[in-house]
Amino acid sequence: MAGVAMWLNVPNMMSLVAMFGSMALIWFVLPRTANSSAGLLTVFAITGLMGLGLGPTINYYLHMEGGDQIVMTALGGTGAIFLALSAYALTTRRDFSFMGGFLMVGMIVVLLAMLGNLFFHLPALSMALSAAVILLMSGFILYDTSRMVNGGADNYLRSTELFCWGCLRGGSAMDWMKIMSAIFIVVMLVFLWPRAGQMLRESRKGSGSEWLVVVLLLLGVAGFVAFLMHGVSAKPI
Repeated sequence: MAGVAMWLNVPNMMSLVAMFGSMALIWFVLPRTANSSAGLLTVFAITGLMGLGLGPTINYYLHMEGGDQIVMTALGGTGAIFLALSAYALTTRRDFSFMGGFLMVGMIVVLLAMLGNLFFHLPALSMALSAAVILLMSGFILYDTSRMVNGGADNYLRSTELFCWGCLRGGSAMDWMKIMSAIFIVVMLVFLWPRAGQMLRESRKGSGSEWLVVVLLLLGVAGFVAFLMHGVSAKPI
């Protein structure tokens, strides 16, 4: 669907509408259909809407000088990180369930910071938020894969609910885009807040050695992303 959105040159406003639609399906439709064949169709609809919402962002970067290199590097890097972390969780069968509360609180903090940065436009904060989202999503990969492997997920379709999407681009000069982005983030906060409390209560306490493994894995992710960014900036455009 991202390719279709790029081909149709879908406007940014439609991107936000698609994100609202995918969020509504995740929290209102998926819980009611997860145990039926309609649940699979719901997941396809969610991923399709997310792809539709991603199209304008990809088009934005493709129209930049050297944008094709940026997009391909991001695509390859995302795939490599997902495969590496999932493979680690699958092969070691480590239990990362202790990360649940930490990840949800971190997501709420990031969303609040994103909400503020929609209006203040601080470049340093934007860079910090991008780094935080990469590390948070990497943590969610470990957490969700571990739940599937160790039996913490009773329904694989419901596990889709825990895969949150990344940052919204808040750099538009149009006030109504800022307002729509802010509304989107606030709605996400409203729905994530009770989930964060639930995960904090249910998450077990991780040992020092378990947290050390997580820190080392995330440092590896950070180093890999820094290597990719250096490669992109070092090549002549």
